[in-house]
Formats: sequence, C-alpha cells, structure tokens
Amino acid sequence: MNQGKNMLKQSIITVAAGALILAVVLLWAPERLHRTVAVICFSICAAGFLAAACVYFFTPKFLSYHQQASGLDWEELSPQFQGMILSALRIVAGGFFCSSSAVIILLAIPYRQGLPWAAPAIFVIYNFMAVPALYGTYIVAARTPANPPFIPVILAITLSSMGLILSL
Repeated sequence: MNQGKNMLKQSIITVAAGALILAVVLLWAPERLHRTVAVICFSICAAGFLAAACVYFFTPKFLSYHQQASGLDWEELSPQFQGMILSALRIVAGGFFCSSSAVIILLAIPYRQGLPWAAPAIFVIYNFMAVPALYGTYIVAARTPANPPFIPVILAITLSSMGLILSL
C-alpha cells in the first residue's frame, strides 16, 4: 500500500517538473505559440477523456486494477453486484464523455474566438472530473494492493493547468 503512495508522489513530481520546465520555456515564446500549445494540451486531455469514456463504457466487466483491489474474479461476484459495478463504470464513462465533449465545443467556438473566459472554463471542466478521479485512484492505491492508473489522471491535471497558464 505504501508502494501506491510512493508511486503517486513520484508520478506527480515527474509530470509536474516536466510541465513546469515546458511552461517556463514557452513563456518566452511568442503568444501565438502559447495558444497553439495550449490547444494541443487541451486537445490531448479531450482525447484521453474520450478514450477513458470508451474504456469504461464498453468494458464487459471490471478492469484489472479493480480485480486486484477486490481480490475477486469477475465471475465470483453475484449478478446483482456485477450490475451495480457496471452501472458505476457507465456513470464514470458519462462524466469523461461529457467533459471531453464540452471542452471540444469550447475549443471550437469561444476559445477560437479568443473569449477570455474559455480557457478557465476548460480548466474547470477538466479538473471537476480529474481531481475526484485522482482522489479515487489514491484511495484505491492506499487501501488495496491494486496499482490504479495514476499517470493519465496526473497528466490530465498537468496538461489542463499548462493550457490555462499558456492561455492567460
């Protein structure tokens, strides 16, 4: 369980350090490059959220880290409990899908038009999904022997933060 905490800490430090270095370098670049890189950061997040939505929506059973956390095979669960878990996975998928869809619309219309509220709105949308996901991932890592996917969540938070900073 301490391994999960250490992995989370190491992942956060690594991604944050890389993002900070990139952001500092880009701050001296022309403003047009800032906006281009910000769109790339936000778009990578949108693609990742769409991918996560597809994984959680189309999976026929819980994921391998869920199996590690529970210590049970999918077939050992009652049909009622399987249904409850699949419902929770579909709800999470819906959150990822809605977040990415909202951001794609914001990037295509208000952000492209240069409206000042668009980048903070995109940042908030991503982090309303990513921060609770990081907290849930941390709980799974801290309380179980599972190895949940920290890096994609930390990367989404970092990229959305970079996109916001570069858009200001």
